Amino acid sequence: MSTPYLQVTDLKVAFPTPDGLVNAVNGVTFSVDKGQTLAIVGESGCGKSVTSLAVMGLHNRRVAQISGSVVVNVADQAPIDIVSAPEDDVRVLRGRAISMIFQDPMSSLHPYYSVGAQVAEAYLLHHDVSKEEAFAEAVRALARVGIPEAESRAKNFPHEFSGGMRQRAMIAMALVNEPTLVIADEPTTALDVTVQAQIIGLLRDLQKEFGMAIIIITHDLGVVADIADDVAVMYGGRIVEQAPVRDVFYRPQMPYTMGLLASIPRLDGGHDERLRTIPGQPPSMINLPTGCAFKARCPYVELVGGDRCASELPNLVAAGDGHLVRCHLDEDTRLRVAAEALNRQGAM
Repeated sequence: MSTPYLQVTDLKVAFPTPDGLVNAVNGVTFSVDKGQTLAIVGESGCGKSVTSLAVMGLHNRRVAQISGSVVVNVADQAPIDIVSAPEDDVRVLRGRAISMIFQDPMSSLHPYYSVGAQVAEAYLLHHDVSKEEAFAEAVRALARVGIPEAESRAKNFPHEFSGGMRQRAMIAMALVNEPTLVIADEPTTALDVTVQAQIIGLLRDLQKEFGMAIIIITHDLGVVADIADDVAVMYGGRIVEQAPVRDVFYRPQMPYTMGLLASIPRLDGGHDERLRTIPGQPPSMINLPTGCAFKARCPYVELVGGDRCASELPNLVAAGDGHLVRCHLDEDTRLRVAAEALNRQGAM
């Protein structure tokens, strides 16, 4: 079995604050290989973006408390652990072997520099070429992501681009050095559905062209269904379910995952049908509850019996081929309540 391109093991990230230690990520483990797409999903504040920034080595090491390992297996060199490697080594890796498409292109792009100049700067950081050669590479990157008249548009400023074009420019910047791993943090946020489909299609096409691995951070399960091979569901800074995408949609086994699926609006619902929500609030990342972090919102706690959900953290255990789940319910009960939930949604 080949070694995954990225292997994250027991990653923990915490931030000291005046109110206490924010335990943003609590022992996350996953891997992704070339040509594969892993989607990380969950509510806001569950640790998705903190995880992605840790993979990129973008947390301030003087502030953030980081442990575990984030190993990148770059071709023709020894594996590099981003958590423990010197910052200069990580800086060389970032943008060349791994790259990131940030969530808000308007705030990520500098308003005083042309789009082409900013893409060219990303190329210059990793290549000993002239500014003219770097700008030519930027034009090619912009054309590759579908920006029309790329040579003239490269001279435009970010405010002269539409939202979809700005997102394409961010993708061009992330891919100009042809990285093997791209992390896309909410790449379709604030875009209309037509542009969302174009961006997802573009990422799929570029993945086929370059054979790159993709980690997509999102709360949009429609995007997950379109692009992901595997899905990691996060809650309370931990992965609570991880499985191939079809299993997550048709054989979910964690009550939180079931709640996320139930909250998807349905086209065949009545005009007066209310959206389903998960009752309650996510847990405080400063005062994480003992036991299962989802217990206060879980409708199936009584099926476990005793105070096990309140006192014992469930382990992430195998629930099928490539399927992991963190729940105290036994497998038969998990499958039964999932089938009942899917039947209520009319999905089966």
